[in-house]
This record gives sequence, C-alpha cells and structure tokens, in this order.
Amino acid sequence: MFKNKTRKQVGDTIIEVMIAIVVMSGVLGAAFAISNKSSKTTQANHERYQAQMYANQQAEWIKSYAADNRATLTGLTVAPGVTYCMVDATTAPVLSSDNRCVIDSLYHIKFTPKQMPGNIGGPTDDTTNTYTINVSWDSLTSGGTDQVELIYGI
Repeated sequence: MFKNKTRKQVGDTIIEVMIAIVVMSGVLGAAFAISNKSSKTTQANHERYQAQMYANQQAEWIKSYAADNRATLTGLTVAPGVTYCMVDATTAPVLSSDNRCVIDSLYHIKFTPKQMPGNIGGPTDDTTNTYTINVSWDSLTSGGTDQVELIYGI
C-alpha cells in the first residue's frame, strides 16, 4: 500500500535563512545610519544659515542706524568683554546681556566695536568704524556651541 518514495528535499536551510537575515540587517542598519547623518547635516546647515541671516541683519541695522547716528556708534565703549547688539534699525545699540539679544531662545547676537589705528583715508575722522558681529548658538546636532562671525565696516 504505502510505498516509501524518496523525495528530494527543496527549500532553504536554517543557516541560509540566518545569513539572509544578517545581510538584510546590515543593509538596513547602514541605510538608517546614512539617513540619520544626512538629517543631522541638514539641521546643522539650517542652523548656520539662520545664524548668518541674523548676522547680516545686524550689519544692515548698524548701517541704517549709522546713517543718522554715526556719533553714537563711534562713541561706543571699546573695551574687552563689552559687547552690544542692535534690536532694530532705529534704536541705539544695547548691551548684549539684554534679553532682546537672544532670538528664538537659541541665537545669541552681539557685536564688538573695533578700535582702528586712526583715520585711514576715510571721509570721517572717527576711529571706531569696524564691528565684529558674532552669532552663537547651542547646536542641536553636535551638542556643542557653534558660531558665525562677520566683520563689518561703516
């Protein structure tokens, strides 16, 4: 009645399945790592771009304010550790310790007037006409502090 038929075994062994799972896990892990790194790089670039925009805005506000109030700008105290920021184009500079110098609770904006060695052939005789604008922030991606610095002369 029943005859022993020999059948060929077909299918994958457990070892082959395990190897396939390990290979797929490696590929998926690498794809995740690349995607995560790309996301962090994109975020870091956005943070730097935003900081550069704030530095440019400070430069424009300094320029605009200097058009009518150059004496106020050139009369700022030039001393180590004394920094300022512009809160808009019409208000006098304030000390950078003012809470208006922090934007989005992230970007700390300040500028430092630089003392020049004297009039270098310019149309005025003021000696404070160069400003170092610094925007710093706690990086969301690297865990440290990043900064953008811009030197601007009027």
